[in-house]
Amino acid sequence: MSDECRKQGLKFGTYYSLFDWHDPSQEKSVTADGENAEKPWANNKMKEGKKAEYVTYMKN
Repeated sequence: MSDECRKQGLKFGTYYSLFDWHDPSQEKSVTADGENAEKPWANNKMKEGKKAEYVTYMKN
């Protein structure tokens, strides 16, 4: 794809989000009253002890 973009005079790039919203290592956000938040970008964090496992997944 990048070769064809170059031939056509277009710039090519990719993006990888380090935070995988669907991986089981990630904790769901909760609102102040303890309910699951509907905003997935709000205060998510990794579950305790899951970082090394997730980094291996991410690099693969």
